Amino acid sequence: MTIKLPDLWKHRPFQIAWVWETLCIAGSVFLFLKTESTPLMMGVILIGVAPMVVVVMRHSMARAAGATTQPDRSKDIVQ
Repeated sequence: MTIKLPDLWKHRPFQIAWVWETLCIAGSVFLFLKTESTPLMMGVILIGVAPMVVVVMRHSMARAAGATTQPDRSKDIVQ
């Protein structure tokens, strides 16, 4: 089963995990430049990746179980 990226981008936990991972990568680069410790840098990156893995796994399991995403209501006319 494939996950379409637009469906995943609309998923709020994915957005939060993506921001967290971006911050962890930036922090790992900062820490590496300050301490020059590769294991510390890799540890911070792995801490950032863990929530992303959980979110993608749970999203794919929900889709496999038949849960549908919210319908796209951006084209609805509000009167």
